Amino acid sequence: FISDMRLALTEGRLLSERQASTLFKIVNRQSEPATEKQLNYLRRLGYTGDYALLTKKIASVEIDILVKGNDEND
Repeated sequence: FISDMRLALTEGRLLSERQASTLFKIVNRQSEPATEKQLNYLRRLGYTGDYALLTKKIASVEIDILVKGNDEND
């Protein structure tokens, strides 16, 4: 989806309302604060970083790292 949207934009094509909305949600996710569910899961996984600085994207990455680390220890 992202590569298609990049191509469309570089070619000067207009995006549909649905495409623009989806793209906005993806881009906006980068700066939205982490959800309470993500924060709780990170606590259960033993995350020791600064919770106040976590965005949804960063929390997702940290969760993946911690889950992968736990899988390797099992």
